[in-house]
Amino acid sequence: MASVPDTKDEIKTAIQEIQAEIKDVLGKCGLSMRQFASRLYFEGVDIEDDEEEKRFCEKFKKDLSRASSKKEKLLELQGYRSFLYTVTEVKATNLIFTPNEPIKRFGSEFDKKMAEISKELEEKIRQKPIDPLGEPDLEYR
Repeated sequence: MASVPDTKDEIKTAIQEIQAEIKDVLGKCGLSMRQFASRLYFEGVDIEDDEEEKRFCEKFKKDLSRASSKKEKLLELQGYRSFLYTVTEVKATNLIFTPNEPIKRFGSEFDKKMAEISKELEEKIRQKPIDPLGEPDLEYR
């Protein structure tokens, strides 16, 4: 289960990071917010309702643009992000979903440092995709 930061500032920052990540991944795989939101909506309902789907898509767009410091909003966005990495177009990009789950026994300083390291590694991976048929770049060994 995804973790939730403790302070409102940490929650707000986490929300902004997830919003940016979702937008970035959608852009990289060529899906619009509307296309993704529609898939997300239909994944969670038993009875399809076009008007409800339209309202959900509008809500999703707002969720990705509005600032918030509510835990509920963070949990909702974490759910969106988890579903995002199950979509076929996203899988085809070979992007890696790495949820930042703190290890409680080590403390918050450890968690913060590990989060920094994870972000640095993710950025390096995103900047330099590996050619599955070629040799790996020596600087990453």
